Amino acid sequence: MSLQKLPITTSDNVQIEIDQFVIKKSCLLQQMIADLCIDFESNETIDALPLQNHSSQIMQLVSNYCAHYSDREPEANVDDTQWNNQFLDAQSPATLLELISVANFLDIKALRTIVCLYVGKAINGRSPEDIGIILGYDNDFSEEDKKMVCLINA
Repeated sequence: MSLQKLPITTSDNVQIEIDQFVIKKSCLLQQMIADLCIDFESNETIDALPLQNHSSQIMQLVSNYCAHYSDREPEANVDDTQWNNQFLDAQSPATLLELISVANFLDIKALRTIVCLYVGKAINGRSPEDIGIILGYDNDFSEEDKKMVCLINA
């Protein structure tokens, strides 16, 4: 592959160009390129691929992650590296959930794994109420609703 980039259009209608190191980490993008017969060696313009479920901000984070690991695979114990922890500590709970979604969609296994492990550690041993607070969910169940759920699940 040459250094040509893959243009995509994000959910916020921003057109960004995805570097080759992101493509190499994403099984989905590799498959799309093969299916669409995209040739990075030609001088033809490549039409932007729509990724309508993910914002340019999230795609930039994915790009940052893939750039960090562009020359190597993540370490075996991916949840304990200092860079990964700094990368994830800087994100809001909503952003972490979006990162899980985009990593799953793009099939970037290492990114999906580190974010899931990070979120799992954050919610491990917490009450449902605490988990809702950590993940930014509002509990809109009334006491009656809660009792009904307990009866159904008993």
